[in-house]
Amino acid sequence: GDDDEKTRANAAGALGNLVRNSVDLCRVMIENKALEALLRLVQTRIPSSSGARDSLLADSSVKIALFSLGNMSVHAPCKA
Repeated sequence: GDDDEKTRANAAGALGNLVRNSVDLCRVMIENKALEALLRLVQTRIPSSSGARDSLLADSSVKIALFSLGNMSVHAPCKA
């Protein structure tokens, strides 16, 4: 339900915040598969219907996961 959505969004946001201003935690996140978890969140939230794009963009956990992946991608260790 809505609580699950908030939990997913908060967790995704926390991961992105940890690397927003520093590369220091990138290796730890890579070792603990945080990038894969964020990708999996996005993949599992993709609806199978034809109106998938609108529904996907309405899902705040997906938007935040993508933003967090963007935060991570600016750091060299996360690019490899």
